[in-house]
Amino acid sequence: MAVLKAKKVKIKKENSVRIAIPTNDGINIFPGMLGMAKEMFIYEIQNGTQFRLIEKRNNPYESTMQHLKTLDVYEILHDCGIIISAKIGKKGIYSKRL
Repeated sequence: MAVLKAKKVKIKKENSVRIAIPTNDGINIFPGMLGMAKEMFIYEIQNGTQFRLIEKRNNPYESTMQHLKTLDVYEILHDCGIIISAKIGKKGIYSKRL
């Protein structure tokens, strides 16, 4: 599993963090590269205790093979402070292996 730190953005709600989780079946974290996931589930954690689904976002880059696709996917997830992914990609930035 890899942890990716996305660019910092201001979130309107105090003490909340958005988390993006890529999936193809709506249940499991997508086991492949982040950019190849069908959709991203966006969750919000408020005050470290409340965890709720905010929205599902489709990934328009799922079946494309362009160079640096991961950076395009980051734009879809620009408001998320944390991205949980099995694999980020060779060109992923700020990635750290666990």
